[in-house]
Amino acid sequence: MTTVIVKENDDGELYIELPHDLLKTLHWDENTELIWSDQHDGSWALTKKENIMNNQKDVTEFMIAADQYVGTTPHLNDDNLAQASLYINLIDEEYRELCDGFLRRHIGDIADGGADLVWVVQGLFATLGINFEEVWKEVRASNMSKVSDNGKIKKREDGKILKPESYFKPDIEKVLKEQGL
Repeated sequence: MTTVIVKENDDGELYIELPHDLLKTLHWDENTELIWSDQHDGSWALTKKENIMNNQKDVTEFMIAADQYVGTTPHLNDDNLAQASLYINLIDEEYRELCDGFLRRHIGDIADGGADLVWVVQGLFATLGINFEEVWKEVRASNMSKVSDNGKIKKREDGKILKPESYFKPDIEKVLKEQGL
């Protein structure tokens, strides 16, 4: 924790000066939007306001503009089968482009292929009427259950993560049923 002193300017306004090395460490600059939180102990905390991305919303807006089918509940049937097949083919194409960029060690192509891959996976989920964020939360919770009490993950010598007793498998069916499957 870094402590800074509250100062007062000639007009009586209060301000603080954050040390340059702290700003650099936190990746903050003069344009960073900060949130003040009262810690109820006489101190305040500053946190960076995060711009929450909503990839599925962005892709859904694009799909609507393209007159593509957007599902409202999880399903795969005659209404969305052709479009879902298209997205499966696009996923394969973008995955290959990502791998090609990696093999050529071209970081720009890796970034492009990775972002495009996320885009078409989101398109598939929107086509199938699956709320990606809710599925993500379930998968994240499952993956985080692999973290031991000491805050670390145990791995084999080859890097494969070992599942401790606290591990639980994600219940994707439950999540989809909650979405109307």
